[in-house]
Formats: sequence, C-alpha cells, structure tokens
Amino acid sequence: MLRRWFAIMIVVLAVAGIWQLTTPDRPVAVIVDAETLECATPYPIGPLQATPRATVPDDFVPVAAVTCDPIVSGDVAADRTVSFSEHRWEGDFGRAVELLNRSSSHRTGFPGCGDNYSLAVLEEFWLVDDRGRAVRPGYPSDSCGLPKPGGLAAVKELTSVGSTEHRILLSDDQIYELSNCRPTYQPPTTGTTMPTSLPAGGVFCRFSSTEFVGTSSTTERQASDDLLESFR
Repeated sequence: MLRRWFAIMIVVLAVAGIWQLTTPDRPVAVIVDAETLECATPYPIGPLQATPRATVPDDFVPVAAVTCDPIVSGDVAADRTVSFSEHRWEGDFGRAVELLNRSSSHRTGFPGCGDNYSLAVLEEFWLVDDRGRAVRPGYPSDSCGLPKPGGLAAVKELTSVGSTEHRILLSDDQIYELSNCRPTYQPPTTGTTMPTSLPAGGVFCRFSSTEFVGTSSTTERQASDDLLESFR
C-alpha cells in the first residue's frame, strides 16, 4: 500500500511539474502595411473589441506606436458628433516588447476569478517599424484569464509626439443611448418653483430656442451648479 501511494505521488508531482513548465500558446502578430490600420469606433458607439493575445514577431523592431481612446468623449456637440483621439508614441520599445511577449499563465480555479470586473477598457493599439510596417500585438493573460496590460503601460511611458482627433456623427437614437436624453425639442412643463439642484453625474440635452446645441455632463457639484444657473 505504501509503495502504491508513493507511486501515485510521483505521478502527481511529475504532472504538476510539466504543467508548470509548459505555457499556453500565443499566436504571433501578422505584419501588415501601417497605412491599412485605423482606430475602430470606440465604445459605447462601437462594440467592445476583443482582447488581442498575439506576440510581437522576433524580427519586428518598433520605432513608434499608435494608441486609440477606448471610449468616446462624454458630451455631444451641437453638430451631433462626439470625439475620440489617436495618439502617437516614440522611443525605445525594448521594455514594452518584453512585457507584451511574456508568457501567459495557466488558468486556475481560484475562487473570485469570475467576480473581477475592475479591469478598465484597454486602448486599441499597434506598433510601427521604420519600414512603414505594423503589428497589432496583444497581452499575456494571468491565472484568471485576464490580460496583463503592462506592455501598454510601458508604451504610454514613452514620448508622446502628437494626437489626431476624430469625430463621429451620431443618430438621434445613438445620442439617447449615450446620454439618456432626446435631442428633439419638447416644450417644457411649467413648474411651480425654480429648481434648486441637479443630480451629479447626470447628462442633459441642451437647446437654444428649439435648436439642439449639445449635451452637458454634471460630473461634480460645481458643474451641476453652473448648469443650473444657466437655466435661470
């Protein structure tokens, strides 16, 4: 009996050792013409993008990176557009590539993995070399299957060399989904008293006479007070 348990323990330890030594496969990013890449329409106007997993090819040496805002600007302009920007970074990408090409961890059954909703939406990005080629690398994953974004953080520690703003024209339904207010004028209902406060964190459609002139966000009490004063 003792020998049997000893043999079982050897097998268990051998399997555990192999499991630790092996790493989940990650694909290698495809090299493309940098001119063919552009930022996708960010959330919440566009869908959430899948998290990429690819590594930077061994023979690809980046000299620049482009990152895209993951979420559109909060307020809608009078022309019914919202904005987002793409940013260009330059410098030594050695550390960033090292972090991007780390091995992923094996998935485990640790309690609490399924309850982690704290990870922010990550920027879409790509790397560019001195030949005008580009790759879209991704992230290694941790033991819960979540991306480890250290490589992106290292990119954003480099020198920012410029930004380009993009504007997206929204339909009335998209404005409502984004702001929870309708950009079509509705005659107000007359009240009996002046308003005294507005909820912080609210978004309001604003009009000049009957023309839509954009939305305003009340992200703090001072902003709420300023907006309220403009109604008087």
